[in-house]
Amino acid sequence: MTHAPIYVSVYDRFEHLQKSIESLLENKECAKTEIFISSDYPYKKEDFSKVNKVRAYINQIKGFKKVYPIFFDKNVGGFNASLISQKKIFSEYEFLIRLEDDCLTSNIFLEYQNFYLNSLVDDDDYFAVCGFNHGIRLMNGFKSNRFCPWGFGCWKSKLNKAYEFGLNFLTKKKIQQHSKFINSKGNDTIGEALKSMKHGYLPPPDYLYSLYCMINDKYNIFYQHNLVDNIGIDGSGQNCKISDLEKLKNVNFSKFLLEFDPVVISELSIENNEYREIFSTWKNEIKQMLYLNNLGSLWEIKNPKVVKFDKKIPSKILPF
Repeated sequence: MTHAPIYVSVYDRFEHLQKSIESLLENKECAKTEIFISSDYPYKKEDFSKVNKVRAYINQIKGFKKVYPIFFDKNVGGFNASLISQKKIFSEYEFLIRLEDDCLTSNIFLEYQNFYLNSLVDDDDYFAVCGFNHGIRLMNGFKSNRFCPWGFGCWKSKLNKAYEFGLNFLTKKKIQQHSKFINSKGNDTIGEALKSMKHGYLPPPDYLYSLYCMINDKYNIFYQHNLVDNIGIDGSGQNCKISDLEKLKNVNFSKFLLEFDPVVISELSIENNEYREIFSTWKNEIKQMLYLNNLGSLWEIKNPKVVKFDKKIPSKILPF
């Protein structure tokens, strides 16, 4: 079995990163696992001391097969740092495990990831192996067209297919054609995707990957226990807000489990309506309606921020 490398991105959150690494080291597979950690260059002088503290910590991490620091000597931004780093890893590996600095992992997280990443490498029906399950518990695990980015494993070839879909095939018309099914997984996806597309960008990764899976009938694997805890919902992150805590108040993090219980794919339940209950709100409904009717500018009067995930990459040049 090939042990998937881990890729962790960080900017200036030393304490978050330290807790994340400490939780990973509770996994017995760490001794056989290489870890790559990218640190972007400070974009303002006030951040130099914090970034230097993060880098000093990265340089002394032990317990993994090998630690590869990826330190940028100029600020490239979070997305580009991630893209460049993953491209480096994918030059040697066919799959990887992706974490951000605010993800705590269970002691069986790596065993779970490696089992399915190796088992499903040639199965085109599956896109990713997700560690966070939003508290949904169906039988011994489940599969869903909805993707979750908080601690996931994925294959180079399948990520490229998602990018190719986004660059060449994802249109407003295609989203409208599949809107009923997309909304069955939560009504937050369409509005957020169309907002980015209106400004010439691909949707943010979690929405792009979800749309790719929903429209092309691909699945993501979820374990019966929640194997990731996101500690970045404390106001320190770029995307998650303190208000998001309300959605997660009933989600239990299974930090220590006696053993990993692999489930045969054919025995996995299919998630049907659970994500709709979690992600559907009246605000998302209004946002979706406005963008579908070319009135997105009305939404942006009070919500001007656009997630600039990906400037249009030439369609023949896939990221990985």
